[in-house]
Amino acid sequence: MKKLIILISLLLTCSFAACNFVMPTGNNSESTSVSSRESSSKKKNSSSKKENSSSDDSDDSSIEDEKVILYQEDDIVREDLMWDTETLFEAEFETKDEDKVYLDENIQTFKFKGAPYNGMDETWVFSAVGFPTGPKPKDGYPAILLLGGGYIVNTNWINYWTQQGYVVFTFDVWGWELDENGDHVRNPEGGPENNDGSNYADVNKPEESWVYHVIYNSIMANNFLRSQKNVDKDRIVVTGNSWGGYATCVLSGVDKRFAAFAPLNGCGYLYTDSKWAKGTFGGTEQKKWIDLYDPSSYLPYATKPMLFVSGVDDEYFSAYNRTRSAALVKGKTFFSQRYSLKHANWTRTEETYAFFDHVLYQGEFSQLSSPKTGYSDEREDYITFEYEDKAFEKVYFVYTESTAEDSHTWEWKRIEAEEVDGEYFVQMDPTSLRAYFFETEGEFSQSTPISITMNPNLQYH
Repeated sequence: MKKLIILISLLLTCSFAACNFVMPTGNNSESTSVSSRESSSKKKNSSSKKENSSSDDSDDSSIEDEKVILYQEDDIVREDLMWDTETLFEAEFETKDEDKVYLDENIQTFKFKGAPYNGMDETWVFSAVGFPTGPKPKDGYPAILLLGGGYIVNTNWINYWTQQGYVVFTFDVWGWELDENGDHVRNPEGGPENNDGSNYADVNKPEESWVYHVIYNSIMANNFLRSQKNVDKDRIVVTGNSWGGYATCVLSGVDKRFAAFAPLNGCGYLYTDSKWAKGTFGGTEQKKWIDLYDPSSYLPYATKPMLFVSGVDDEYFSAYNRTRSAALVKGKTFFSQRYSLKHANWTRTEETYAFFDHVLYQGEFSQLSSPKTGYSDEREDYITFEYEDKAFEKVYFVYTESTAEDSHTWEWKRIEAEEVDGEYFVQMDPTSLRAYFFETEGEFSQSTPISITMNPNLQYH
């Protein structure tokens, strides 16, 4: 068993046309060199601050711009966490089985040491790190933790983010691994494998739960990224889809060393109005289950900026619960509720990159208010919204008149909003609607929060 001391050493030529990462993987193994190709992605929303890359490792503080990261609020700490974060934040990162599985030239696979489980003193979590394909910004590369909803050590997802200039960390959240043939197999040293996430978690054994392990492993991943000399530890972010989005919501209230969070689909209040609403959720001890495992118990402690991404056509997590979840967040919230996205479709969510670029480098991203209602002699009843920093070309109004209790059965409609002198609106009586929002389109999508008439007093930061 080898203790990892991974230091990513970036070697840049004068023209920085190519770069190499050298990763020492332990005392008894040779260093692994991973070549990186030039990025072909177009970062239309990147600010000049990110692109101001350094061709050497010199440190000239006299010419260095002040680092600005947006929406970093004072922390609020939950005192009764089931994780000993004081200890975990300082825990050493240990690995083994480096590069037994090949994924791509700029990706290294290994297992890292996780929490005890099911009688084992430790687990070993299958994971991968991807390296960016362009020159290093002078403060170091930004980094991202990817939390998947299924068997996710996804090469395509990793490469999408490395091509955006991020160091990427991801791990299999279900206790599985890839074998040397690239097949998914059960990891005999892995943690919980229940694909129902937290639904049936035992309230009397929290350290055996999936939630405990995925957050524990996420903290360890953050420790790894923060230890890398070529990573900017102030610019480490998280996104996750499906159950990974659920975990992202929990993590947002636990590890505030991350700079921003972007859950895709996943949200809180799983025990109502979700695909899993018939789960046990602690049975007669549901209140304890909610306190331990539901994101709604952690989001009130989320102080970093968050982007909630989903389609209202998501068949697993509901638009209503996502709206309620976002209202719990104490940090700055943004939305990309989509008329049509389906479930866990990260390949169509360019807004996630744009959001992180906005928070970390002040890239282009709109600030959209909640929908506002009004009346005038000319328009009669109308609905509009306010915005700052316009980053869109078209605006649509998405609404439903459905009265069904299950929001997954709501029928949504979309019409293009009218525009007069820069104000976007629709002429419609809001009292006839069950829920509604504005969706913007351009190089990426955004939206206002969803206004839901059965809970009209939700407020967002």
